[in-house]
Amino acid sequence: MRYSSLDLVAHKIATLTGLNRNTVNHYMQLIRKQIAAFCEQTFPVLAEIDESSFGAKRVQGKWGLGAYGKTPVFGIFQRGGSVYTEIVPDCA
Repeated sequence: MRYSSLDLVAHKIATLTGLNRNTVNHYMQLIRKQIAAFCEQTFPVLAEIDESSFGAKRVQGKWGLGAYGKTPVFGIFQRGGSVYTEIVPDCA
């Protein structure tokens, strides 16, 4: 844990501890999973955020945001609650 908190890579941790790099990677993955599970229990995700573009059809081979006339929209969905959307006025 100490070496991980110092932001060392698995190869360097393996050298310092005398363990195999794959073993270090395995332990680091287990630690990350435990931290993620703890965070999810303590601070559950209650909202989801997304953005999309609506409007014009494809113009001469242009797709997605490259097509002219698209309107970017930003939205937040609160679980068990309501949806909030807003048109993005200036999106570069």
